[in-house]
Amino acid sequence: MDSFYADIDYQVVHDKQKQKKRKSDKAYVIAAFLFFTLAWLGWYTLRFIPAFDIRMISITSSGGPQMIPKAAVEVAASLKGVSLFAMKKHTITKNLESMAVIEKASIRRSFPQSVKIDITLIEPEILIAAVDERGTYNETLLVKDSHIAPIRVDEFFMFRQGVFVLEVSPSYASFIRTYGMDSGLKEAIRLASSMDGKTNDSYNLITKIKYDNNYNNGFGGMTLTIPSLNAQLTIRETVSEERIRQALQLIEREYTRDETRNIALGGQLQYDLYSNSLVKRQ
Repeated sequence: MDSFYADIDYQVVHDKQKQKKRKSDKAYVIAAFLFFTLAWLGWYTLRFIPAFDIRMISITSSGGPQMIPKAAVEVAASLKGVSLFAMKKHTITKNLESMAVIEKASIRRSFPQSVKIDITLIEPEILIAAVDERGTYNETLLVKDSHIAPIRVDEFFMFRQGVFVLEVSPSYASFIRTYGMDSGLKEAIRLASSMDGKTNDSYNLITKIKYDNNYNNGFGGMTLTIPSLNAQLTIRETVSEERIRQALQLIEREYTRDETRNIALGGQLQYDLYSNSLVKRQ
């Protein structure tokens, strides 16, 4: 009998402890809910206090041409007057990094009224310009890691001081933007990239590179314009960078040896470069 009553007392005590624990857990849940609700309301309320409205925005860049793209400036300007607590860092960062010329972006709040934006510009392999018969730039593209991306004209001129520009026809630019690069263009980009950044003086004489595709996925023709030597060199088939360098040196030596004759011809001297020969057409 005593054991029976003891079991009942134990069960009553155990049930009371469970009820007490449930009440305690419920109180914690309510307290946590109230805490986060009040915290959210406090954060939300702060966005309406003018003292935290953005007044100063600074942008710094690294990589690339060490300049600030106009599109990034426009994004930064849109933050003026927005509360630091209402600013959506993730959305703005994603917006900046969606730009073809920006590799990485970060944004920091600086209380009470400032924002700091850091961007890292990409370093393109080459730029592509769609040029019509009047010499107008219809479209500008950037090549990075064998991918093509359209860029704004102001961004094109921002980058063009540091890399070669490959001029193509507007129709071909539209084709590669839709279907991607063919093997001929990839080879032309390889050749231009191999010359870019070299200390060879002959490469510094090149002012324009034009690629004429042949629409059969093969190498078309790549023309290098060299005004100071009164010459154009057209690469007719796949060659090495060393072969191009040697051809340019030969053209330069010929120009120096007979400069008077070159001027008298009254027109650019035309050269064709093949894997085994350099042919002068004029």
